[in-house]
Amino acid sequence: LCSLSMAMGLDGCTLVALMLMAASLPVCLAAELSIGISLFFLLPLALRERKRNRLVRTTHCLLFLQALCGVALYRAFMFWGLQHTTAAACGVISSAAPACIALMAYLFLREAMPRNRIAGVVCVSAGVLAVNLAPFLADSAEAAHAIKGNFLALAAVLCEAAFSAMSKARCLPLSALYR
Repeated sequence: LCSLSMAMGLDGCTLVALMLMAASLPVCLAAELSIGISLFFLLPLALRERKRNRLVRTTHCLLFLQALCGVALYRAFMFWGLQHTTAAACGVISSAAPACIALMAYLFLREAMPRNRIAGVVCVSAGVLAVNLAPFLADSAEAAHAIKGNFLALAAVLCEAAFSAMSKARCLPLSALYR
């Protein structure tokens, strides 16, 4: 429970940091800087691990698609979304990730969809719909701007869900560093 709480706290801090970066930097530069900083720390570890793991071509393709969806597109969509909507709205929309992952796993990986998971997907969908309707109730002039940001944040969540679904369909067992 403590680890889960800490993880969710870090996730919330990430959105605030992304909001600050999106306000002061161009979207592509902000995304590249955030990826570059993590690459600085992870590349030496990956090169050391590479000596122990030889990957086949299909695994390389899957890892490329995961990186494209889960890193590049996720960050770009989230940065663009934060330029048009609030961090709070993006946080609520980001909470739809587990529901999107469940739907993608059901559709593409043929995983079972028990009733409680269906109920969770319905509840999350209602919450995301409520967040998207709220700007229309407050100020219709700002609504189009907020809706655009909310849809960009939802696109980021869908990219994150695709990343997670692809990590379940990996070709070879990989260390967590590569996933």
